[in-house]
Amino acid sequence: MKIPGFITKALTNYFRWVLGGIAVIVLIAGYALVISPKLTEVQTNQGTARKNAEADLKSQQEFLAALRTSNAKFTTVLSADNIAKINNFIPSEPDFPGLLLTVKNIVSQSQLTLDSFSVGQAGQVAATPATSTSGSTAANLKTQDVSISVSGGSSYDGFKKLLTVIESSQRLFDVISVNFSADKPAAPGSAQTPVASTNSWSLVLRTYYLPTR
Repeated sequence: MKIPGFITKALTNYFRWVLGGIAVIVLIAGYALVISPKLTEVQTNQGTARKNAEADLKSQQEFLAALRTSNAKFTTVLSADNIAKINNFIPSEPDFPGLLLTVKNIVSQSQLTLDSFSVGQAGQVAATPATSTSGSTAANLKTQDVSISVSGGSSYDGFKKLLTVIESSQRLFDVISVNFSADKPAAPGSAQTPVASTNSWSLVLRTYYLPTR
């Protein structure tokens, strides 16, 4: 089949224009069918993500404002001195140096001598049905047992004073066990010089700390 001459001439003279028109049509169709929906989807996702981020930021700002308000109310009720006393009563960590210093001060105030000091492994307060719920304070309270030996004096007064000082200590202590012994004076007629008996006590004290979350 022979193509008419005017068609051949038209294709020869306007081929570039026809090809360019086809390319433009293809580009427009591609944009309309592929690129435009993708752009719309990206813009929608970005808008949603921005709204979510703004909502999250607003929520955090509201929480921070509420926290500052609560902290302001807390500091008006409890002074810094009272907060320090609470931290001394039940600290947030074992604080072995502070624990040793506290025990030494207790024994010194009782006018006794600290012969030995040892710290056992940390434990945990057993949760009761009333305190076994998740997140309860009692379930997070840790224990620390301290074994000490003290001596001094020949009367019971020193031990009574020791118990009184332990009871009034800023740091909370429970007396778990007590063992008592006394050095016997020399028997009459022996070669040893008679001396007054010296009392000694072995105690297990339990202290507590509440780790911060």
